[in-house]
Amino acid sequence: MDLDALIEVSPAETRVALVDRESVLHRLDIHRAGRPRLQGAVVRGRVARVEKGMKAAFLDLGPLGEALLPKAKDGRGRPLTEGQWMVVQVSRDAHGGKGPAVSARPVLQDRYLSYMPFGLPNDTRIDFDRGLGKGRDLANVRRLAEQFDPGETGGWLFRPAAAALGREGGISVINAARDALLARWQAAQSANDGSSPKVLEEAPAFWQSLMRDAPANGRIALDDRVLHARMKAAAETSYPDLLEGLLFHNQREALFDATAVEDQIEEAISRHVPLLGGGELVIDETEAMVVIDVNLADGAAALSGGDAAVRLNVRAAEAAARQIVLRNLAGLIVIDFVKMKQRSDGKRVIDALRRGLKAPGGFADVLGMTAAGLIEVTRQRSGPSLTEQLLAPVSGNRPLSLDSQACAMLRRAIRLTGGGRPTLYAAKALLETIRSRYKDALAETETRLGQSLELVEREGRSPEIVMETRR
Repeated sequence: MDLDALIEVSPAETRVALVDRESVLHRLDIHRAGRPRLQGAVVRGRVARVEKGMKAAFLDLGPLGEALLPKAKDGRGRPLTEGQWMVVQVSRDAHGGKGPAVSARPVLQDRYLSYMPFGLPNDTRIDFDRGLGKGRDLANVRRLAEQFDPGETGGWLFRPAAAALGREGGISVINAARDALLARWQAAQSANDGSSPKVLEEAPAFWQSLMRDAPANGRIALDDRVLHARMKAAAETSYPDLLEGLLFHNQREALFDATAVEDQIEEAISRHVPLLGGGELVIDETEAMVVIDVNLADGAAALSGGDAAVRLNVRAAEAAARQIVLRNLAGLIVIDFVKMKQRSDGKRVIDALRRGLKAPGGFADVLGMTAAGLIEVTRQRSGPSLTEQLLAPVSGNRPLSLDSQACAMLRRAIRLTGGGRPTLYAAKALLETIRSRYKDALAETETRLGQSLELVEREGRSPEIVMETRR
């Protein structure tokens, strides 16, 4: 499924929503001030210790902390020794008390090509991303590849967006991407010196990753003039297929409100998710696993006759798959569906779940149905879940975290209209969070407002931001 991107920029955070053509939200990424991304950075690190029992190693990355290398081997498959220096790439950001993870085989990516300095896993020089399918797109890209010179070292992977390049002029874009990737790797190699951990190539900015990974001829809408100009320049220079679909939202109504994304975010952090046609999902995240229960609720009447239970479970499987990807749930996920008459009916439900979990953003494996009628899923961890990012770490009814509240208040502040003094009434803890952790974002908010934002302490009530008239 090709998804459009909506980018809403505010002083404290930038939110990126991936939606389908009916504006249904499938993924939400949040980038907050003061929390730089590490994923994709190329780093020189030192092997701190090798854990033979885990067949893994831990690397000292200096100010980036200690990182896990899942296999204790270098990029050419040779065993590591403690104290050894090596070049790695951050494959996962730190989260949930865990440090970052790294790979010993860096992959430098462009929109149309990926370069693997240590070669492709299948020992070929050129290969094609599975996202190109097996039809016309793959055939067109293969024709481009016939004109491509891979050079003498490393391996090259043609990415899905290469299908958007025409036969005329397409190879010149591909060659420019190749030269840029080789220059990046050479720069990283040249910087690989000294006797301390070192970042050899910074992680790409979120908007660079977004443009790099957008589908062929993808659409991106955003509400910030500066970022729009930056992305437009990148499209004109390097990503011609994205230029037409790059849109600027120049309306008073917030982008996420205008597209109904804001309401869907509320649903995505709720424990209860209603199903079309009746019933609901009840989603609980625990330390050991995620449990999803298909609850009949007010949909009991829908189970009368024939394979009604199967139809309900198929709808629930489709909804559960979307929620798993949207909430970025990972690890072991157990789903308890409504009991069906025949065990063989479970195949339709499993197939619906597998189709829904094919969305990009994390590998998932549907393990099948247990003897008790539960379906087990495992999904690769790729950063914190949505509830970890947005909700406070407490049990029971989880309120929005102080970070989330602070970002939301500053986001609302820049959209205040009318006369008067902008004033935020909130509890002391929230005001202190804004003054300290989001000091720079507060300053930018006041610059946009053209006046200072007054912070007034008020305990025991929900935070409120208004334009207050003073006598």
